[in-house]
Amino acid sequence: MHCPYYQPFSSLDQGAPSPPFFSTAEHYFEWRFIYTHEPLAIVTFIVHPAYHTNIPQVLISQHPLYQCESCIISWWDFPTALPRQLIAWLQGVSDLHNQEESFWLFTHALADFMGNFWQPIYPYDHKSPNLRPAHCYST
Repeated sequence: MHCPYYQPFSSLDQGAPSPPFFSTAEHYFEWRFIYTHEPLAIVTFIVHPAYHTNIPQVLISQHPLYQCESCIISWWDFPTALPRQLIAWLQGVSDLHNQEESFWLFTHALADFMGNFWQPIYPYDHKSPNLRPAHCYST
């Protein structure tokens, strides 16, 4: 399961957005047991320009609601590849719960999401000379 959360203004001054207009996003993923659909592990990517580090920071803890293992990856930009620490942690969770097949499905789903995240999005109809957004045209 993937739930995106977008926060367009995280820099507020006296109740109104003010520069710098930090935009942030969170992408929440649940790795669930196949039969019970209970979360086995939770992965959250937090993207915020204020997190200036050389590599994504990985924090592993226990989720307060589901009482399963949780991993938070924070960085100033969305990572281009899964952090090695995340893959090793997921492999350990897989070994602990004997979930090898679903481990591969979950890691491939994360990698596919990351690959699709970096795909260019073209909101314009490039056939039109005035380049209005494609959704403005009636079909």
